[in-house]
Amino acid sequence: MIDTKNERVAANNCKTNKKPVVIALLCVVTAGILTAAVYFMFFHHQNSIGKSVSDIENLTLHLSGMRISEEYEIKADGNQATISYYTFSYANGTEEKVLKKRTACETQAVIDALNKVDFVKWNGFEGAHPKGVTDGTMFRLTATINGGQKLTAAGSQNFPKHFHELNQWFYEMLKDCEEIE
Repeated sequence: MIDTKNERVAANNCKTNKKPVVIALLCVVTAGILTAAVYFMFFHHQNSIGKSVSDIENLTLHLSGMRISEEYEIKADGNQATISYYTFSYANGTEEKVLKKRTACETQAVIDALNKVDFVKWNGFEGAHPKGVTDGTMFRLTATINGGQKLTAAGSQNFPKHFHELNQWFYEMLKDCEEIE
């Protein structure tokens, strides 16, 4: 039972005041719009590259671990692509990038290799280091493909699907090359 005039006014306001409901509804709608916007931006960004590689300008794959740092690099110029392999040496507190091997191939061979490993699906990959793993290989990948679209991926002992196949392809392309001294 309501005893005072203030309690009656408060009770009446609760029955007729729709502000809390409207505010709650606005919050839900706003959250839904923001979720849709983030979803669209992520998947639009993911898919703006396309479903496959149609051309390539460059690609850099940097790998590092406890004892080695190495980098594969592809630079395409028209129908010709150059594949380079570098290691990093450390002396007197500085890092030096040292070219070890280099070969040339048709750009289409690079495109075919990238499509074979579903390369465009790697865009945005960020592989967190697995719990319980105390060592491993870290990678950082950047590429410019499909008319200037940027693709990036990175991870620490956590790789995109078919990552090791691409690493093996680099090895196969360079294995018969003379080491550069």
